[in-house]
Amino acid sequence: MKALNDATFSHFRFQPPRREGQFFIDALGGLTRVKYLVGMPAGRPPSAFEPEVGEGMFEWAEVLHAVHTAQERFTMIELGAGWARWLAFAGLAMRQSRGLPVRLIGIEAEPTHFKWARQHLRDNRLAGELHRAAVSDSVGQTNFFTGSAGKWYGQGIANDAYPPTAWRKRMKRMLLRQPSAVMDTVERVPTVSLQAILSNVTDVDLIHSDIQGSEDFAFPSAMEQMDAKVRRVIIGTHSPAIEQHLRAVFSEHSWSIVHDYGTATQSDTPYGKVAFVDGVQVWSNDRLH
Repeated sequence: MKALNDATFSHFRFQPPRREGQFFIDALGGLTRVKYLVGMPAGRPPSAFEPEVGEGMFEWAEVLHAVHTAQERFTMIELGAGWARWLAFAGLAMRQSRGLPVRLIGIEAEPTHFKWARQHLRDNRLAGELHRAAVSDSVGQTNFFTGSAGKWYGQGIANDAYPPTAWRKRMKRMLLRQPSAVMDTVERVPTVSLQAILSNVTDVDLIHSDIQGSEDFAFPSAMEQMDAKVRRVIIGTHSPAIEQHLRAVFSEHSWSIVHDYGTATQSDTPYGKVAFVDGVQVWSNDRLH
């Protein structure tokens, strides 16, 4: 854990991640089922299970910063939750360090990942409010790539892609003895807007977002409620155009930029040189500090 020179990390106790049977034990002592991990070595947890230099370092830093600076209670929202990894890290960090009341809210549209998120919180004795939906700028329905849950976590809104019947795809693969393929199945799923999510909370310490391009319209449509309720946000970004749009929107609303690194770049960061696949933007709402 050579990146622990950040003062934020000094408030928490870490242990070396390890594998025990069908679980990985992360740096905070949490449990993650091995089947949730995509393309990882069988014997060693991936680096994202502990704070060390890489893209995940910014997520670790923001989650722990939010836990450490929470007042009276802690609320976190994870958009595109996957197996709810960052919600669990927040709950585990708060349990270890401060013991404040915790509210964890996760949004995930892929059906298998949604089931895994529920199981992951149960495995770690954490309560959460999980909603199976895609994040959009309105409440309704949309086409969404599903399937291949054990291969990737890049599922997102499929726009005008035709939703093929899932059972036909599965039958064809079975007859041809083929494994499932990434992006070969599209389903209709509910959508939820960030405005609707925020209407049910009084204040939010952190929003973590990884919604595969939908950040381009999900956040701009919710900025008035963001201004009033959200202290900090970390957004995984997915194109230079989206990054530029978000800079304009958050700056117009007088949020302060904390970190800003582009998609598919290699950059010097406070934690060392990092090669980014997705971009990352961290914004702070100074009116709530």
